[in-house]
Amino acid sequence: MRYLFHDLSYKNRIIRYIRLPEIDSDGPQITTNIEGMLLLSQYIERHEPATIVIALLGRGIIGCSNEDKMRGPILQAFQKEYKRLPDAHYTWTAVEFVLD
Repeated sequence: MRYLFHDLSYKNRIIRYIRLPEIDSDGPQITTNIEGMLLLSQYIERHEPATIVIALLGRGIIGCSNEDKMRGPILQAFQKEYKRLPDAHYTWTAVEFVLD
C-alpha cells in the first residue's frame, strides 16, 4: 500500500499524519481502505514506540489506534493545542508499505 506521511514533534513524541495519495483529507471523498489505514497505524506504532499515528481518512475524519491507552491523553492534548492544517500546508513523504 502506498501512503503519504508528515511528522510533527510534540512533547518528546512524533505525531505522524498518514493518508492515501488519492485522498484529500478534507475533501468530499472518504477512503475505501479504512481498515488498511488503521492496521498501518498499529504497525507503525508497534515498531516506532515514540510515534503516535493519526490516519486522515477524508472529509476531515481521522482514525487513531487505541491499542496503547497511554497514547490517548497525549493525542488529546496535541489536538487541543494544534489545529490540523489543509494537506497543502504540509510536506508529504511517499512510502510503499509492504506487510511482512
